[in-house]
Amino acid sequence: MVLISICRPTPRVKWYFNDKTEIRDGVNGYELSALKYNRFLKITLVNRVKHEGKYTCKATSSQGNLASSTTLSVLGTVLYKAKS
Repeated sequence: MVLISICRPTPRVKWYFNDKTEIRDGVNGYELSALKYNRFLKITLVNRVKHEGKYTCKATSSQGNLASSTTLSVLGTVLYKAKS
């Protein structure tokens, strides 16, 4: 999942799982990264029980707040680990 934010001041970005749990880098298979204006959420080893659900990205700055959500459905089994 990707958030692209081109604005000033640069917003603070946080990711949430099922509207309540803040996603932290390096915890439960999540990797958070940034490259210029892009913010990325990567799941390195998908698990249906742990990762299936609603993901929300919230951006906050002195200019206001913005949020976007999507739902992840895990349909198969993991056959390999994603390369970093």
